[in-house]
Amino acid sequence: MIYFDNASTTPCLEESAQIVKDKLVNGFFNPSSKYMPAFLCAKEIDGARKKIIELLGGSPSSYSVVFTGSATEANNLVLNSSISKHKLNMISVGEHASVYETAKVLRERGAKIIELPLTRSGVVDHEKFKDVMTNEVAFISVMLVSNETGAINDIK
Repeated sequence: MIYFDNASTTPCLEESAQIVKDKLVNGFFNPSSKYMPAFLCAKEIDGARKKIIELLGGSPSSYSVVFTGSATEANNLVLNSSISKHKLNMISVGEHASVYETAKVLRERGAKIIELPLTRSGVVDHEKFKDVMTNEVAFISVMLVSNETGAINDIK
């Protein structure tokens, strides 16, 4: 099979799948427990967090990594903890449903959210963005690559 929809999803690397399989079979311990295999599991998870931060050029003393079960869970965590009711927030209309639908609920609860329109090519309209971007904006969500169209936003 030839798969052309990598904007939507991609197959797991074989090496990554092997690591996951090993942890599911041999390293399944609850890292919050007090017995030795669980302690070693927690230590390994902490090491992974530090490695991710370092790979991204950060310092483990300044940043943290939160592992979630899905992109939807991660998006909900970010939006629910970042969108301000007292300041302006922006999302593009091309966001993933987990962002767009969560933003709609937050708007119903009183958050001030502006929706950024897309151009005909599926990217955020830069002119409209410039028109609404002020110091009052506290949060912006713009998808780098659309999982539906493959359109790539210039996030710089």
